[in-house]
Amino acid sequence: MLADVLDSNNAVGRVLDDAAEPVRLVIWDLDETFWKGTLTEGGITQVPENIQIVKTLAERGIISSICSKNDFEPIRKILEAEGIWDYFILPSIDWTPKGLRIQQLIEDVQLRPGTVLFLDDNPINLNEAKHVIPDLQIASHEFIPHLLDHPKLQGKDDKALSRLNQYKLLERRKRDSSEAGDDQAAFLRSSNIRVEIIHDFEAHIGRAVELINRTNQLNFTKVRLSDDVEQAKNELRALVSDAQVQAGLVHVRDNYGDHGLCGIYVIDQRRLLHYAFSCRILGMGVETWLYQRLGSPHIRIQGEVLTDIREHKDIDWINRAGSSDDQTVKEEFPFLIARGGCDLDAICHYLQFVTPTSVGEFNISREGFDARRDHSIFTRYALDGGPTPEQLAVAERLGYRAEDFKSALVNKEPGGVYLLSFLADTAYALYRHRRTGLRVPFAVSGRSNHREDGRTAQIEQLPAHYRTGNHWFAEALRLLQYEFDYEGPISMDELADTLRDLIASLPEDSHIFVIGGNETLRDAQHGHTHTSHVTREMNQMIRTVIADRPGAHILPFRDFIQSEDEVQSWSHFERMVYFRMAERLRDLTKAD
Repeated sequence: MLADVLDSNNAVGRVLDDAAEPVRLVIWDLDETFWKGTLTEGGITQVPENIQIVKTLAERGIISSICSKNDFEPIRKILEAEGIWDYFILPSIDWTPKGLRIQQLIEDVQLRPGTVLFLDDNPINLNEAKHVIPDLQIASHEFIPHLLDHPKLQGKDDKALSRLNQYKLLERRKRDSSEAGDDQAAFLRSSNIRVEIIHDFEAHIGRAVELINRTNQLNFTKVRLSDDVEQAKNELRALVSDAQVQAGLVHVRDNYGDHGLCGIYVIDQRRLLHYAFSCRILGMGVETWLYQRLGSPHIRIQGEVLTDIREHKDIDWINRAGSSDDQTVKEEFPFLIARGGCDLDAICHYLQFVTPTSVGEFNISREGFDARRDHSIFTRYALDGGPTPEQLAVAERLGYRAEDFKSALVNKEPGGVYLLSFLADTAYALYRHRRTGLRVPFAVSGRSNHREDGRTAQIEQLPAHYRTGNHWFAEALRLLQYEFDYEGPISMDELADTLRDLIASLPEDSHIFVIGGNETLRDAQHGHTHTSHVTREMNQMIRTVIADRPGAHILPFRDFIQSEDEVQSWSHFERMVYFRMAERLRDLTKAD
């Protein structure tokens, strides 16, 4: 903070101390500070050096404002004549005490008081402001010649005046918002707020790091990256490349202009790791709107924030925008139904912004049990009306539930998009209950190959938490061993029959996309390429079944991999692979 810049006797400013925060806003008194003389007492003399200081500060990204006891219009005309009026944001010019006015100004610009410097020749005004705002930095007019040289006012290069222009937008919004009075929702609707989600981080990696490390009042998780900028960039690159991670940057525009990249989110398995926004969009509702569009994922909010994103609000004044123009993007299809493994979950994340309804039916972990409800056998049960009560009772003893045998795929409404994956069929064996005929997969924990007979697993070989107390999994394994027969992986003919029946049951104008499995895996260390003949057979089967169905497409993973560095395993890839698949799906839907 500024060393207590007032000398107790003569109110002469002293040099800023080392503990002070870098200054982001300078608030100027006018009479005997910005200029010489007092306007109401015989006239003034401009100080050209001070005019240049304001312009130079703006080129460093440091903004200036005014807090003066004068009449507004004469001041505006004088500063306009000097060509400097537009360099000041939210000028406060009237005859009321300055402390409360400065407090309101700081709130309006959404800055921390410790980053604001108030300059005045009158020690009474300085002391009053400091009393109202204890963290405010203050200095007398005699400090002005030292402003540009002081390390706390160096800012960063902004010769394009982008920061000033952003605050001028804020100024216009504040003025129009005040004129709207109590009906802020109507004002926001008239503002035409448009939000674009950018998923390719590399072009904006510096801004992404900045949002995580420098935002506070709208940083909900406050999980920071390294203080070293290059290391922080690499940390973020590594994080958002993970197959289980979804992430986006938030670009906001409205009728007042382009607010730039204002937010970032990073989600790992339905948990927000980073959720941070610039205060320049405070009051627009963007952070709450996005949280709702993301499906209200789990978040651990740290410290104080200015918005309660968990409070339900009907935000109808924000629309999604595209990158190619400044116009609102309409929803592209009425609904999306996805059924498959975690690969579909990753793809669906990028599609939820273009449809009002998105239903995901994915495999799920229950107390360590991998419930592979994405296997086609469950689709067959859904198409045929479900298991018998006796079969369901047995399935529940294995860890499955009644809802696993149901599916939104039986929806008969027209115009929707269906996204399907049958990769579980190639990786998991089926077991048949001898008495009821129930057929289901069963993933035995700790085994790497689920195509083999899991009944050979020994209870004592299970992970420790499955063998303690009365854990149900051990009993489920016994049930599998004593009452089920091993069938092995489902045949391609049976899978083809299910896919054919499913497609025939869907409305004719449906858009159907089936994920094609990854057929090859390269071992970079040894220079070998491994081929999955099972996956290749499945892909060929899918092409054959969908060949005559209009609006049906296969999306093979290999078509979207640009580098082997993006391949993490047979069925897991870096985030951008899934993004490219989502973009292709959208393009094909429009073409259909």
